Amino acid sequence: MRGGRRERAATAAAAAVVLALLCAPSVAREAVSTPGAPAAESTPAASAVTPASTAPLVTGVELLSDAPVDDLDAALDLVTLAVGSPYDEREARRTLRNLEASGLAAEAEIWTRPAELPAGCEEGRGRPLPLEGQGVGGSGVELNPGEGVGRGEAARCARGVVVMAAIWTNVLVESVEITGEDRGLAIETLRGELQVQEGEPLVEDRVVRSVFRLLDRYRAEGYFDATARTKVAVDEARKRARIAFAVAAGPRAKIGQVAVDGALSPSESARPEAALGPFEPARLVGVLRARPGESYRQSTVRDDAERLRRWLHEQGYRQAEVELLSERYDRQDHLVDLAYRVDVHGKVTVRVEGADLRTLRRKDLLPFLGDQGYDEAVVLQSEARITRFYQESGHYRAKVEHREERRGEDVDLTLVVVPGPEYTLRQMRFTGNDGVPESKLRALMTTGEKRLLVAGSGKLIDEVLTADLENVRSYYALSGWTQAKVGPPEVTEEGDHQLVLTIPIVEGPRTRVVDLAIDGVKSLDLAALRKALPLQAGGPFHPRLLDETLDLVRGRYEGEGYPYAQVSATTDWNEDHTLVDVILRVLEGPQQVAANVIVRGNRRTDTGVVRMLAGVSRGEPISRRRLLEVQRNLYRVGIFSRVDVTLAPSSDSVRERDVVIEVDEGRNQRVAYGVGYDSEEGIGGLTSYSHGNLLGRALHFQLDGRASQRTQRFRLLLQQPYWGGQWPGSINYLLYKESERRRTFRVEQRGAQAELARGRGRLRFSLFTDYRQVALGAGDDRLDLSELSLDDQRAFQDIKILSFVPRVVWDERDDPIDAHRGSQLIAQAKYAVPASGIAEEHFFELFGQLVHYWDLRKLGVLAASARAGGIEPLGGQPVSIAERFFAGGRTTHRAYGRDELGIPGETLLAGKPVGGKGLLLFNFDYRFPLAGALGGTVFFDAGNVWADWRDVELREIKSGAGLGVRYLTPIGPLRVEMGWKLDREHGEPKSAVLVSFGNAF
Repeated sequence: MRGGRRERAATAAAAAVVLALLCAPSVAREAVSTPGAPAAESTPAASAVTPASTAPLVTGVELLSDAPVDDLDAALDLVTLAVGSPYDEREARRTLRNLEASGLAAEAEIWTRPAELPAGCEEGRGRPLPLEGQGVGGSGVELNPGEGVGRGEAARCARGVVVMAAIWTNVLVESVEITGEDRGLAIETLRGELQVQEGEPLVEDRVVRSVFRLLDRYRAEGYFDATARTKVAVDEARKRARIAFAVAAGPRAKIGQVAVDGALSPSESARPEAALGPFEPARLVGVLRARPGESYRQSTVRDDAERLRRWLHEQGYRQAEVELLSERYDRQDHLVDLAYRVDVHGKVTVRVEGADLRTLRRKDLLPFLGDQGYDEAVVLQSEARITRFYQESGHYRAKVEHREERRGEDVDLTLVVVPGPEYTLRQMRFTGNDGVPESKLRALMTTGEKRLLVAGSGKLIDEVLTADLENVRSYYALSGWTQAKVGPPEVTEEGDHQLVLTIPIVEGPRTRVVDLAIDGVKSLDLAALRKALPLQAGGPFHPRLLDETLDLVRGRYEGEGYPYAQVSATTDWNEDHTLVDVILRVLEGPQQVAANVIVRGNRRTDTGVVRMLAGVSRGEPISRRRLLEVQRNLYRVGIFSRVDVTLAPSSDSVRERDVVIEVDEGRNQRVAYGVGYDSEEGIGGLTSYSHGNLLGRALHFQLDGRASQRTQRFRLLLQQPYWGGQWPGSINYLLYKESERRRTFRVEQRGAQAELARGRGRLRFSLFTDYRQVALGAGDDRLDLSELSLDDQRAFQDIKILSFVPRVVWDERDDPIDAHRGSQLIAQAKYAVPASGIAEEHFFELFGQLVHYWDLRKLGVLAASARAGGIEPLGGQPVSIAERFFAGGRTTHRAYGRDELGIPGETLLAGKPVGGKGLLLFNFDYRFPLAGALGGTVFFDAGNVWADWRDVELREIKSGAGLGVRYLTPIGPLRVEMGWKLDREHGEPKSAVLVSFGNAF
């Protein structure tokens, strides 16, 4: 049996190749056959499918290759003919497809040879048989079966076959180099143009395309004389290729002459000087970035046409046209002469009557003063924008007109704006809506009467009203009233600038589904499918509902692996076309399931790890959606720059399809560093080294250190994004050492954590255990421990703590860094367990936080947070000060400095914080835009820390308010905030100023 195509010049050449294969290094998996199987007598394998009852037993599998195979285990996994099973022609064909799809083999064949009977065993006589024999060996060694374990007296000797998978391997690209001392461009830039990658099969066309792409890139950067040559060195024995691209940039071209005139082409004479208006050519050339003497760059030259056009528009010539006509390269002087055609046309003068021109321009209501240029259509667009702007301000009767006067090519445009009085929509009513309640229709509309605290309510806007009426029409149609008429609306004035909106509706007859029958559904839950259909018996009928129903059924079948399912519908109407019976007919076709998972392109990552992370198992229904899930799973790991998941072309099996995963491995090692300032930590810096694919097992290793004036942290982190097998989730290990100086104590701790985590959609569960040794000392404000209670004194002793922490996080925010809408819920428990000689702390802690964001669109974001926590000491032991709750500062209560919030005499002793076992905090932010990435914040914080969670009283909550500015960076906002205490105690400062990075909550 053969896979692939290979041309041979003569029969002698074919024999030579076969002989070379048989003599080449091999790897085998063998086992003694089970009794009763006849021997195979033909080589290569028979083409007809042999019945399982008479098929010879596979006693061994050998892989023969014309070159060494890097990953022998992965290659043998592609052979699906299993030792100990009858020879199956279908599995042989699948093996050939696997070998070709993997990129390992340019051609593959399956041969068989009779297996030798073990010494001392005659056919028909019983002997002990091994369960499985499997050898281990290196390249060039044919492996022998192991001794195995007997299966009883009933076992008998039987002759089987040894399957030999012979492959002619592809020549793989081992290395790609770009050489040359005169490269001109950065090596990363040049590599980005290559079409050949290390670890991929050598394809001549890709090498040639790489050369042309390199030359194109050089020319685009001004290196017109650049050369690129390639040298491919092939190691025939190893079937490996080393590719070297020798490049020479040569001199970089500069801009020569720049012609700016009114010529239509370089060969035509210049148009009248009026084409350039009042501008001299030199003045126009001065606007360009590609000026004479500057280095040539293709993108700059071509962008200059648009740059000059925008400049002319800003000068008032909003009808101007600019076009790049030619680029001529002088190879001798290495100069590029440019020619631009410019037609300035006339000047556009704009005047506004009844409104302020600057205001209209600032609100982007005059698009012809922007990049669009001037024409009649853009002027009409401006009228519509201005009308809507005034209607949004309540001027419903606003009128906008324009007058245009032309003097030659010059245009004088006058916009006349008549705002009219300001109106409020007092009442909105519907007539003729017998079948739909008014409350439902109101819910479909943005337009509505004035409502308290609802921005924009009570304003009547024609553009919005038109969209509202279309929504109502669509709802009527989808509800069965296909002939319903909605509008035109009637607007009347009542009272002093009060509007009444009346929307007349003529519903007409309603079409309904009498019976919905579904035939041919065998593989899906019919009852569940019926409930999910947009079309229901007794419900409304609309062609769109029928289309959605058909699409949903097709989608359900496709999701279950039935890509060939056919779904059709027939309708039977009554005489007046108001009642209909619908019959859905389904032809399911074969279910498509995953056969084998073939991985390509991974040079450093273990193939088994890729398969495990993909999460596809053999026999699993496969669909486009499932393939996308696999792609997302692999991208989520973060070690691949490209992931393609496809199905291999099918041959004899429509049902079983091989899944091909092709990956490109990205850069896995990173070094990061930085410095910064924080009002609580002072000046600090960080450095970090990380490896995203340690040992090729997708393990993320990170070593980092952070140091500031008050805190030092060092961590060693190892993350494993799987539990083992195909269990989704991750295992995280952490070693750390921290030192922190607080107001009333200094803490040094070192410890270790191990965490099991699993996420499903927006929900994430985790369980981690933490062991720490904590050393406590005096802080900036020394406490007289003799004045403290015995429990508080013991709270300042060094401790060892072993804790278990389950945590649940629900996160539906639209953006974890700059959220505008959604919620986040965090709930966790912490149980500190005493262990003789290891840990002495014993307590139970609960903590929860809920955050929600409301998107106010252009007005900004409203954010709210609620936090609560409690600690219960167990066994009569006090809770260490290192484990207590503290509040006050950038992320808790911004009217107080760090740790300064508390109850005097309980959690504040002589104004010095000692922490507590009860916490309650509320935070409210209004975050609004100012300019670009710069924004402002108005906030209100309230809460406190109590000595015991049972002592929490709302009357003891302290509140504060403040404002700040924030600058959004790609990794979070930089904040400067000032908060004022609203119920300040005697001796407390009035306010707190905070500088920090990241969100408060």
